[in-house]
Amino acid sequence: EKFRVTGGGNVGIGCAPSEKLHIYGAGPDVLLENSAGGAISYKIKTSNGSSVVREWHIGADNSPDSFLIRDQTAGANRLVISSAGLVGIGTSSFRSGGNLQIKANTSESAYLDIDSYNDLNAGLRLYENDVFKWQLYNDGDASDVYKIDSASGTAVAVTQAGLVGIG
Repeated sequence: EKFRVTGGGNVGIGCAPSEKLHIYGAGPDVLLENSAGGAISYKIKTSNGSSVVREWHIGADNSPDSFLIRDQTAGANRLVISSAGLVGIGTSSFRSGGNLQIKANTSESAYLDIDSYNDLNAGLRLYENDVFKWQLYNDGDASDVYKIDSASGTAVAVTQAGLVGIG
């Protein structure tokens, strides 16, 4: 048996379905292809029975060529990955040289939150051609001192009290 529709409306391909759509097999790829060359997406909707509460689209667009997660209800792309590998959160307009761009809407500030586990460091490391150059971080084991390190050691340290050490 290759295809089954249960009395409850579940559809199974290669199996007896346990969900509304159940595909089973060795490498069960699913292909959606738009022969006209336009955008294509999976649509996910939540509703209260009579109206859509939230609608999301996950798919590809050819103008520009990108993968996206779109909040269709708000009419906004939430995550875009361009064919060049650029990533935009809250934006699909990429600046030259910006591989990751985060843009807040008009009524919010934009932050990148990095949260570590108990007494461990949280920060940002900078590399050039896979060679470590700088890191900016909260030193979790040293009374939460903020540090800027170069490849040769700590360049600046700032305590919670605002005391600054250089070198």
